[in-house]
Amino acid sequence: TSYTEGYKNTSTTKTKGSRNHIFAELDFDWSQNQSYESKLSLKTQRVSNDTYFRIHDINTALVDSENTNLENKIIYDFNKDDMYLNISGSVYENLREKTNSRYEYIAPNILFGKSFFTEKFGTVSFKTNALHRNYEVDKHISSVTNDVVWNSNSFITPGGFINSIESIFKNTNYEAKNTSDYKTKGIVNEFSGVLSYKSSLPMKKEKDYSSNIFSPTFMVRYSPGHMRNLSGD
Repeated sequence: TSYTEGYKNTSTTKTKGSRNHIFAELDFDWSQNQSYESKLSLKTQRVSNDTYFRIHDINTALVDSENTNLENKIIYDFNKDDMYLNISGSVYENLREKTNSRYEYIAPNILFGKSFFTEKFGTVSFKTNALHRNYEVDKHISSVTNDVVWNSNSFITPGGFINSIESIFKNTNYEAKNTSDYKTKGIVNEFSGVLSYKSSLPMKKEKDYSSNIFSPTFMVRYSPGHMRNLSGD
């Protein structure tokens, strides 16, 4: 944190009044010596003036004078064996933006996942993510995304190739308002998937005082139907 009284001689660009900032992070761990992980994290970033960091060149363990994006968030994490839960809420502020569109809200953001292990079929993982996002004042997106991922057990050919199969099935359900990136008429349901075949040939060369490892890998992937471009998200 820091504090300054402000300017004595005011102008259109130098207004009277004090200047200050408060950055804080708190981490609580309730899982010490337990068979699970249970953690709560709190983060707050507040500044009274958009150019305060740059004018006073404030740099600390929590503050970078060139940073103009503030984060305020709360996160709860729970992990046990093959299951995890993450619940969070976040507020982002862009200090370089002068309008109300400088704010972005993501709350709630809930992520749940569980994995199932079988000796015969490999690993099946289930993940679901529910969130609501409000940005650029009046743009809203509420979504629930479900992923099912299957990783087969590896099987080795007589020639030494290690092969495996992976498939992903994704179901996305969302409702959007006032945005051009998504459909805005009612609740939208989308399905997509991908199937991958991976093969590698691990090789190792032993020398007197060293060893060399080389593993060329080949993968072919097929995705039927429509897929949304998420490269910018």
